[in-house]
Amino acid sequence: MFKFSIDTVSVKPFRHSVVLAASMESPNISIFSSFNLTKLASIFFASLLSVGCGSGDWGNTRTLEGCVVSFYDANLELLEARYAKFGDSINLDDKKREHGVLGWYQAKNATAVEGHFTISEDVNFYAAPNVIEISNQAELNSIRNGLSGNYSLTRDIKLRAGEAGFDEIHGWSPIGDLADAFTGIFNGNSHKISGLWIDRPTAARVGLFGCVEIGTIKNLGVLTDETKWIQGEDYVGGIAGVITTDSVITNSYFAGNISADNFVGGIAGHVYGDSTIRGSYSKLSISGTTNVGGIAGRVEFGSMVTNSYSIGSVIGDNTNIGGIAGEVYDFATITESYSEARISGGIGVGGIAGNVGYSSTVINNAAINQEIGGLVDINRIVGYISGSNTITNNFALSITKIEIEGDNGKEGTLKSIAQLKSRLTYMGNTIADGKGGLGWDFATTWKIDDGVGYPYLYWED
Repeated sequence: MFKFSIDTVSVKPFRHSVVLAASMESPNISIFSSFNLTKLASIFFASLLSVGCGSGDWGNTRTLEGCVVSFYDANLELLEARYAKFGDSINLDDKKREHGVLGWYQAKNATAVEGHFTISEDVNFYAAPNVIEISNQAELNSIRNGLSGNYSLTRDIKLRAGEAGFDEIHGWSPIGDLADAFTGIFNGNSHKISGLWIDRPTAARVGLFGCVEIGTIKNLGVLTDETKWIQGEDYVGGIAGVITTDSVITNSYFAGNISADNFVGGIAGHVYGDSTIRGSYSKLSISGTTNVGGIAGRVEFGSMVTNSYSIGSVIGDNTNIGGIAGEVYDFATITESYSEARISGGIGVGGIAGNVGYSSTVINNAAINQEIGGLVDINRIVGYISGSNTITNNFALSITKIEIEGDNGKEGTLKSIAQLKSRLTYMGNTIADGKGGLGWDFATTWKIDDGVGYPYLYWED
């Protein structure tokens, strides 16, 4: 029998996990869950802005009614634990906002007694997950045996064929797949993993990670072997083949070569299910057939790419080829990003996105591509537009060489090289304020050497 205090309340079902969300602007934790689950999902806050999840098999389907939310100090000593029904909001005081939060749940028959909840059945209460340090290839490879873990890279790793996880013929074996995805946290701590190559031309979900679901990858650099490629068939990316279901890749980069058929991206091949790529970049040579992008092959179902950029070349033989994303579809968003890559494709080719459709948004971006080429529907910002979307307030390089400019796409407001190398072009919230109008943040997100180069991310210094 346990007793926990509870704050205010509001229930909201959400997919197949519990999500604890907090921000500095709104210091609350909101708890969401759907019912009749077969997997347990846990949440650990490494910080207020970073969510990681783990999963484990429950075996039988159960109906969930609430969860235990616990607060720990820096030494993982328990400060307080509260039971909450799904949808309750717990207000955080300053002390709790400074520390991590762990939520596990499985509780039934919770009874309110004198302002407290008494949990009388099926209570599981767990300690905070340990951070597992990764310092070599063998330890990196071992992640596939603990896909829900909280991992921290402590040094650069140079991958070597013939050692753990790295076949001499087919190269690296991606971590996680559709049936058994990576659901944990991987913090690169500004280190890099180099020497990556994969030769699996008939495989799907190919990258350093194959599939990430409800997971987080951050502060990581991934580099291919200088003479080799990441090669797969579908859903191929430099860091991950697929990220889905509220997954996040942030403050990370990929440098190297990728070749595949469909859903091919510099950071991730397919980004869907309210997932996000944020504050990341690619310097690459990438080629594919359909849905090929400098950051993501396809972004859809409420997902987003923001504060990211691509440099190099993006080539596709067929449809939907873009400097940031090949296709942006179904309430997806590309914002505050730019591409300097050379783009070449067939149908639907754009400096930011090849095709945008079904209530999606492309806003506050810059297409700085020197050349955009293809057969049909080619333009500086978006090659082809299907349905009703929001495509506005985007800038484009005025001297971009464009083959057969299309009537259907979007060109953007034209700017000179000098303007696109000026901080003022990107700042401000409206064009009328005289500071450009893209609303980019040069205090914490972006930097630029005025008059010398294009923007780069704040964390790159």
